Amino acid sequence: MGNIHTPQEKEYSEYNEKIKDFLIDVTNGKYGGFLDMATALKLVDDLKMETSLAKQIIDFQDDIGDYSSDIDPVVIVLNNATNIAENELSNLGIPVNFIVEGNYFDTYVSLSNADKESLTEALEFDFEIFDNLSPLTAKILDYANCDIEYLKSSINEPHTENKENNSAKIRRM
Repeated sequence: MGNIHTPQEKEYSEYNEKIKDFLIDVTNGKYGGFLDMATALKLVDDLKMETSLAKQIIDFQDDIGDYSSDIDPVVIVLNNATNIAENELSNLGIPVNFIVEGNYFDTYVSLSNADKESLTEALEFDFEIFDNLSPLTAKILDYANCDIEYLKSSINEPHTENKENNSAKIRRM
C-alpha cells in the first residue's frame, strides 16, 4: 500500500483553479462567483480593513441569524466600510449616510446632494478638517465621487461667485 501524496508547495498552483471551482460549486454560488469574491477581497485590501472578509461574512450571518441565504460579499464589505466612514465623519461633526447600491461586483457607493453639501460646508468652515481622515474614509469618499480634492475645488469656484454676487448686491443697495 502506498502513502497518500500531499501536494508540495510548488505543486499548489496546479490545484488553484480546481480548488476555486470546487469552492464555488459546493457553495452553490452562495457567495457569488469568482469575480465577486475577488472584488470583495480586493476591497478589504484596498480599504485596509482590519477585519477579514471571512469574519465580516460570519458576523453578518450571525447578525441576521440566517446561514442559508445567498451572501453578497461586495455589499457586506462596502456596508461595513461605509459604517466606519460614517462614524469617523460623525465624530468630526459631519453626519452623512452613504448609499450602497447594486449587487456583487456591480456595486457602487454614493452620497445624497444634501450630504455632499454638508461635507462642503464643513470644509468651508475648516479647510483642514479632512487632512487627517483615515485611508478607509478617504477611499469611501472617493468611491462616492466626493473625494477631498473634489470637495476643495467645489468650494473655491461657487464660493467666489457667491462673494461676487453678494458684493454686487451690496453695492447696488
